[in-house]
Amino acid sequence: MEHYALHPAIETIAVLTDLIEDLFQQVAALVENQEPCLLLQPVIDSIANAARIAQAKLEYLDIEKIEPEQFDELDSDKHDVKQAVPIDDSSKHKKIERTLVPGLIYRGKVLRQAKVSVYRYSQNV
Repeated sequence: MEHYALHPAIETIAVLTDLIEDLFQQVAALVENQEPCLLLQPVIDSIANAARIAQAKLEYLDIEKIEPEQFDELDSDKHDVKQAVPIDDSSKHKKIERTLVPGLIYRGKVLRQAKVSVYRYSQNV
Protein backbone atom coordinates (compact mmCIF):
# COMPACT_ATOMS: atom_id res chain seq x y z
CA MET A 1 0.00 0.00 0.00
CA GLU A 2 2.85 2.40 0.84
CA HIS A 3 4.17 1.90 -2.70
CA TYR A 4 1.02 3.37 -4.27
CA ALA A 5 0.32 6.01 -1.62
CA LEU A 6 3.75 7.57 -2.10
CA HIS A 7 3.74 7.41 -5.90
CA PRO A 8 2.80 11.11 -6.51
CA ALA A 9 5.26 12.36 -3.89
CA ILE A 10 8.10 10.28 -5.33
CA GLU A 11 7.38 11.47 -8.86
CA THR A 12 7.25 15.08 -7.65
CA ILE A 13 10.64 14.76 -5.95
CA ALA A 14 12.16 13.28 -9.11
CA VAL A 15 10.69 16.02 -11.35
CA LEU A 16 11.76 18.83 -9.02
CA THR A 17 15.27 17.39 -8.81
CA ASP A 18 15.47 17.40 -12.61
CA LEU A 19 14.22 21.00 -12.79
CA ILE A 20 16.71 22.22 -10.19
CA GLU A 21 19.56 20.41 -11.96
CA ASP A 22 18.51 21.88 -15.33
CA LEU A 23 18.36 25.37 -13.81
CA PHE A 24 21.80 24.91 -12.30
CA GLN A 25 23.25 23.73 -15.64
CA GLN A 26 21.76 26.75 -17.45
CA VAL A 27 23.10 29.21 -14.88
CA ALA A 28 26.52 27.54 -14.96
CA ALA A 29 26.59 27.85 -18.77
CA LEU A 30 25.73 31.56 -18.56
CA VAL A 31 28.38 32.24 -15.94
CA GLU A 32 30.98 30.26 -17.89
CA ASN A 33 30.67 32.58 -20.91
CA GLN A 34 31.01 35.87 -19.04
CA GLU A 35 32.35 37.50 -15.93
CA PRO A 36 30.01 36.61 -13.04
CA CYS A 37 28.10 39.47 -11.47
CA LEU A 38 28.88 39.70 -7.77
CA LEU A 39 25.23 40.47 -7.01
CA LEU A 40 24.15 37.20 -8.62
CA GLN A 41 26.73 35.02 -6.88
CA PRO A 42 24.50 34.31 -3.84
CA VAL A 43 21.68 33.22 -6.18
CA ILE A 44 24.06 31.00 -8.15
CA ASP A 45 25.38 29.48 -4.92
CA SER A 46 21.81 28.86 -3.69
CA ILE A 47 20.87 27.07 -6.91
CA ALA A 48 24.00 24.93 -6.71
CA ASN A 49 23.22 24.08 -3.09
CA ALA A 50 19.59 23.23 -3.94
CA ALA A 51 20.82 20.88 -6.68
CA ARG A 52 23.13 19.10 -4.22
CA ILE A 53 20.36 18.80 -1.61
CA ALA A 54 17.84 17.51 -4.17
CA GLN A 55 20.26 14.84 -5.38
CA ALA A 56 21.06 13.82 -1.81
CA LYS A 57 17.32 13.46 -1.08
CA LEU A 58 16.89 11.15 -4.06
CA GLU A 59 19.71 8.99 -2.77
CA TYR A 60 18.45 9.10 0.84
CA LEU A 61 14.93 8.11 -0.21
CA ASP A 62 16.36 5.36 -2.45
CA ILE A 63 14.80 6.78 -5.62
CA GLU A 64 16.54 5.95 -8.90
CA LYS A 65 15.78 7.00 -12.43
CA ILE A 66 15.49 4.53 -15.27
CA GLU A 67 17.08 6.24 -18.27
CA PRO A 68 18.47 3.67 -20.69
CA GLU A 69 21.05 4.86 -23.19
CA GLN A 70 20.96 4.33 -26.92
CA PHE A 71 21.73 0.70 -27.85
CA ASP A 72 21.07 -0.60 -24.32
CA GLU A 73 19.25 -3.94 -24.18
CA LEU A 74 15.49 -3.80 -23.81
CA ASP A 75 14.39 -4.88 -20.33
CA SER A 76 10.64 -5.56 -20.27
CA ASP A 77 10.56 -5.17 -16.48
CA LYS A 78 11.93 -1.62 -16.65
CA HIS A 79 11.06 -0.43 -20.16
CA ASP A 80 7.71 0.19 -21.83
CA VAL A 81 8.03 0.32 -25.62
CA LYS A 82 6.03 3.21 -27.06
CA GLN A 83 7.43 3.32 -30.58
CA ALA A 84 9.66 1.41 -32.96
CA VAL A 85 12.15 2.79 -35.45
CA PRO A 86 12.82 0.62 -38.52
CA ILE A 87 16.49 -0.22 -39.10
CA ASP A 88 18.30 -2.51 -41.55
CA ASP A 89 20.87 -3.73 -39.00
CA SER A 90 19.65 -6.91 -37.29
CA SER A 91 22.21 -6.54 -34.47
CA LYS A 92 20.30 -3.46 -33.21
CA HIS A 93 16.88 -5.17 -33.21
CA LYS A 94 15.07 -4.51 -29.89
CA LYS A 95 17.83 -2.20 -28.67
CA ILE A 96 16.93 1.15 -27.18
CA GLU A 97 16.79 3.97 -29.72
CA ARG A 98 16.09 6.62 -27.04
CA THR A 99 14.30 7.24 -23.76
CA LEU A 100 11.06 9.15 -24.21
CA VAL A 101 10.14 9.47 -20.52
CA PRO A 102 12.43 8.30 -17.69
CA GLY A 103 11.10 5.68 -15.31
CA LEU A 104 11.47 5.46 -11.53
CA ILE A 105 12.64 2.82 -9.08
CA TYR A 106 11.70 3.23 -5.43
CA ARG A 107 13.38 1.02 -2.84
CA GLY A 108 14.36 -1.47 -5.50
CA LYS A 109 10.88 -1.78 -7.05
CA VAL A 110 9.92 -0.35 -10.42
CA LEU A 111 7.43 2.39 -9.70
CA ARG A 112 7.12 3.55 -13.30
CA GLN A 113 8.69 1.95 -16.36
CA ALA A 114 10.72 4.16 -18.69
CA LYS A 115 8.88 4.86 -21.91
CA VAL A 116 11.27 4.05 -24.74
CA SER A 117 11.67 3.90 -28.47
CA VAL A 118 13.38 0.77 -29.80
CA TYR A 119 14.94 -0.27 -33.09
CA ARG A 120 13.03 -2.85 -35.11
CA TYR A 121 14.90 -4.80 -37.77
CA SER A 122 13.34 -4.66 -41.18
CA GLN A 123 14.87 -5.82 -44.47
CA ASN A 124 12.78 -3.27 -46.35
CA VAL A 125 14.36 -0.14 -44.88
